[in-house]
Amino acid sequence: MPVPQIATKTCKQCGAENDLILSNCKNCNSSLPRIELDTIPEEQLLNNCSYWLAKLESLTDFDSYVSAKSAEDSSKQFGALAKLMTSGPSLSEVIGSTDKYIRALAVRAQSSLELATHIQEFRERQKAALAGIEANRKKKSRLNFILLPAALVSLPALAWAVFHFTIGAEMQKSSAEETRLNVVMGKAEQAIARGDMKAAKFFVSQIKWEAVDLNDKIPSDKAKAWDEKRAAMLKAIEP
Repeated sequence: MPVPQIATKTCKQCGAENDLILSNCKNCNSSLPRIELDTIPEEQLLNNCSYWLAKLESLTDFDSYVSAKSAEDSSKQFGALAKLMTSGPSLSEVIGSTDKYIRALAVRAQSSLELATHIQEFRERQKAALAGIEANRKKKSRLNFILLPAALVSLPALAWAVFHFTIGAEMQKSSAEETRLNVVMGKAEQAIARGDMKAAKFFVSQIKWEAVDLNDKIPSDKAKAWDEKRAAMLKAIEP
């Protein structure tokens, strides 16, 4: 079935094409020229109604429903910016537009038996589509209910892993600093043993804790311990 060519009206501010029933531009939210529904030709109303009804029926597909629902949720959070980021209409836009056109046509159908037949068909299709959408809503709710506890359970595990990784990294850094200082102290002791006090002073001056902790601070207990070792060795070199 070919896609109906729907009638639109153009926004004077941004040039975007909008559905006839919209009062504000879907792109920039500017006011649009008002068009009374009773002035729209019946053929255009039927085409536009068929267009939105087809959109509504497409939402019985779960993936399409999730996409339209996400567009609606993003629009509530981010407004016009979200509309620029999403490619299709929101869930409420599809449901609302379909209903408005069916209601407008129902008014005209009071004086046209042929049109009344169309309206009956449209209402049946609308009812079936809304039932499918409701089923998708419940399915999505069930999935959220299943996935949320899993996410909540995984958060403490992730935090625990990050904590242990961080502590492990700090212990590794501390161990490397201990090794460095012990090597320097050994060189200082060797220089003292061979009577090279100039070299000994140089090495002793390097005995200073420099590694920082998780807060980017030098731990006071480590710094104090190695400061005391440095002072003791300087005292041995310069009695």
